[in-house]
Amino acid sequence: MQRFAILALAAGLLAGRAAAQQRPTLGYVYPPGGQAGSSVEVQLGGYDLTPDVEFFVDDDRVQLEILSQPGPLIYPGAPYWFGPRALNSYKPFPIPRELTARITIPPDMPAGVIHWQVANANGASEPAEFVISRDLPEVSEEACAFDGDSRQLPSLPLTLNGRLEKKEEVDRYVFVAEHSGLITCELPRQKIGSPMNAAIQIVDDTGRKIVDHVDTAGTGTYLTFQVDKNTQYTITLNELDFRGNRAMVYRMLLRRGPRVVAMMPSSVPPNSETEVTLIGYGIASGEPKLETLNENIKSGEQSFDYLLQTKHGSAGTIPIEVSQLAETVVTAASTAEVTPLTLPVCLCGVLDNSQGYDVYNFAGSKGDVWSIDLASRTRGSELDLAFSVVTQDGKVIAKGDAGGSAGGRAVLKIPDDSQYRLLVTDQASASGSIDAVYRLCIGPPQPGFRMTAPIRVETIIGADPIAAPKRRRAGKQQTGAIGIDVERIDGFAGEIKLEVQSLPPGVHVPDEIKIDEKQLGVDIPISCDANVTPDACMIVVKATATAADDSVISQQARMLLAPMLKPRTIVRPKYPDAARTVNRGTTYPAPVVIERLEQYEGPVELQMAAVPDRVRQGILGHPQVIPAGQDEGVFPLIIPEWVQTDRTSRIILNSVVTVPDASGRTRYLVNRMQQRITMNVEGALLKISTPQEYYRWNGDSVTVPIDLFRSGELQGPVTVSLHAAGDDPPSLTASSITLAADKQSAELTVTRSPDHQAISDEQKCIIRATGEHGGYEVLSESAIVLSR
Repeated sequence: MQRFAILALAAGLLAGRAAAQQRPTLGYVYPPGGQAGSSVEVQLGGYDLTPDVEFFVDDDRVQLEILSQPGPLIYPGAPYWFGPRALNSYKPFPIPRELTARITIPPDMPAGVIHWQVANANGASEPAEFVISRDLPEVSEEACAFDGDSRQLPSLPLTLNGRLEKKEEVDRYVFVAEHSGLITCELPRQKIGSPMNAAIQIVDDTGRKIVDHVDTAGTGTYLTFQVDKNTQYTITLNELDFRGNRAMVYRMLLRRGPRVVAMMPSSVPPNSETEVTLIGYGIASGEPKLETLNENIKSGEQSFDYLLQTKHGSAGTIPIEVSQLAETVVTAASTAEVTPLTLPVCLCGVLDNSQGYDVYNFAGSKGDVWSIDLASRTRGSELDLAFSVVTQDGKVIAKGDAGGSAGGRAVLKIPDDSQYRLLVTDQASASGSIDAVYRLCIGPPQPGFRMTAPIRVETIIGADPIAAPKRRRAGKQQTGAIGIDVERIDGFAGEIKLEVQSLPPGVHVPDEIKIDEKQLGVDIPISCDANVTPDACMIVVKATATAADDSVISQQARMLLAPMLKPRTIVRPKYPDAARTVNRGTTYPAPVVIERLEQYEGPVELQMAAVPDRVRQGILGHPQVIPAGQDEGVFPLIIPEWVQTDRTSRIILNSVVTVPDASGRTRYLVNRMQQRITMNVEGALLKISTPQEYYRWNGDSVTVPIDLFRSGELQGPVTVSLHAAGDDPPSLTASSITLAADKQSAELTVTRSPDHQAISDEQKCIIRATGEHGGYEVLSESAIVLSR
């Protein structure tokens, strides 16, 4: 017992240190989608990526070819550094690295999404999505002709891939309607790494506003509007809060024709011809209004996509679900009307009253048990459906609510021979029209289970197996375990056997794994021998149980296994509990200490972490190496002269070391700093200014007066030089001047380049003053504009 306690303590300490290992994280893909049968060159954006990172796609039909190594950290530009929005302290954008890849999609690939992940010796990422289309050509915003204010779209239909890269960026697209009729515009909400909520305006060439829509709920944007032939329209797209970031990629679908949002019944029987009522915008009249259209649909054995052609254009493909449960269409239920039901039943209803209920009445016999299942059947639905079953005296005996999603499920045991009412409502008040369609099924219970498995599994190479807890904490995942959760359906309480398949050599799990009767999950210990390499791979967990009727219930889940090397270092700030005072425009040599693990004595590289604790406001630091054998060092942080002084600035670093794995391959171990480098920012030691901002040319030159303000702490000379602003070409020149410690002013003469025509009417440039304090650079800048 004592030995077990010691092993458990050691495993806990190791798990705590492993928790500091910084696994790679996925951000975005640009462009975020491609068409079946094409090969797309993309930029993959991720965080804390290393040169040895591995890539995985969940569909073997799609090929992902990596064409470059991860690049440098891409810091946001100056607009993120100024004003009240520069703080954004609680949800700062992470700083990505990008690499180039090629995604090849076979011609027979169905429309939808594929998932990709990355892994290295520090762990595995969550999956990200790449969207695959079939019926619309793909266009990137860069391929559209740009006139300085807007981009010209090719002929519709198309899928436009774009990005709101900068703060306050607004994308504008212009197209001329080739036909009068309807245009459908969609920005589906997909997990493509984009944190944006889209705001869209569409105006015609007279400035008349056609569309003004903001996706405040984050559920996606779906619009259908009328256009006139030969009229020009401008689409304006920005983020709800005018944010911008490289991760804010989007896919805008534009096509001519109406749009379908729902169908009644919501499914069709297999191998049948069924008359259905389609609900959508413009599908009957060609007007941008919600209406219905009856259509005969032939089905096969499986669910399929149906292409709807109307008199007013194509409505695109509609997913049709094939089900053995025939649905009864109910449209008369409302708050003031009760619809009788005979159980069992499967019905398709519509919540056309946003403030009311659909009310159903049925007779129940004591001891009967029924399973109730409610789900939304509206595309892009914001419905938050719930149901409750009440007795004649108003007592609730069953209810179902999926916590903000599309429906719920419950088992109803009838207490007495009596009449009961079932109420269906939308808790989000998003119903109230003919497209608020739902499916409600009440039938005999079908006991079973749903398994939830982790997306990634991480275990430390050479570590002892963990001691699995007696009771699993739902949803909790830990290093060294596969946490499996099950939802028991319709009263199923039996034992569930588990099998882990496709394990690589040297990776172990217990011989017998099961979830005991009535239990809701298990933690499966997983361990690696010391000679295992940190090469990730896909594994499968299969769950099997026997129902009361002796039928076998089986499910399986695929996940990415990432064996992790033990960490070699932990980095901490030398003064973790006290904010150090630093000055604007200086370099702060932040002292750090290194804790070396596993007898590692080699060099340690320090880097800025991709995910900051707070927005940096331009605080930067270049990679620094702590030499072999040293346990202390400094990380020089460049403090811009605009950093706010009314709050603390906090920076987090990563330590990176390289070690060979069991096969001799170089691996990069990344550990996130424990605690933070905290700074109180005070006024600048040096400030440069000019009497005015605008100066006119006097022939081929202009003289700019310079004033310097120095702190008493700043001694020694200051150099003043001219620099181009942003990406402007260096068409101006000026000889640098040096001011001694007792000089406070000077004049800088700026001359034109020989090519006078290369200079615009107004040209912005930067005058920079550079000094030295404590062995590090002190910097101040002032912008001026030179005009003709």
